[in-house]
Amino acid sequence: MRTASKLPVFILISFLSITLFSSETVQARGSVSVALMDLESTNLNHSLTNQVNQAVASETSRRTRTISNGQVLNALNRERLSKSSVLSNPDLTARVGRSVGAQKVLTGLASRVNDIYIITLKLTDVNNQSVRQVTRNHRGNFNQFLSTSVRDAVNELLK
Repeated sequence: MRTASKLPVFILISFLSITLFSSETVQARGSVSVALMDLESTNLNHSLTNQVNQAVASETSRRTRTISNGQVLNALNRERLSKSSVLSNPDLTARVGRSVGAQKVLTGLASRVNDIYIITLKLTDVNNQSVRQVTRNHRGNFNQFLSTSVRDAVNELLK
């Protein structure tokens, strides 16, 4: 009987340990929560666009608590909004961000003109609808574009 009565205490202690560890991990990433919307693209194929989105998500998650594009898409469906209307309207961008519990929403465009790769990122504050924008260009190798220009753009935007 004594062993059975200790089991609920053990489970509670284990749960609290996991909860505390998880919250410390989130705090280590930063106190700002950012909702990520997949970037629009021009003159980039689907595979390259996915790689840019993955690089943006990876770099953002190093510095902030991120809310995935999937959660944002669910919010768009709930709010009955199109992605294009949200991207062109900071008020709607902020509304979607608030609906997923974000403080900021990251959107943008990745494109290519000849051998120049371009990334433009926008960060919308959900409280005051202010928008910060950063653009970076890279001539040449796509992988270098991902490792330098995309990283630099995200880091500049999240300063």
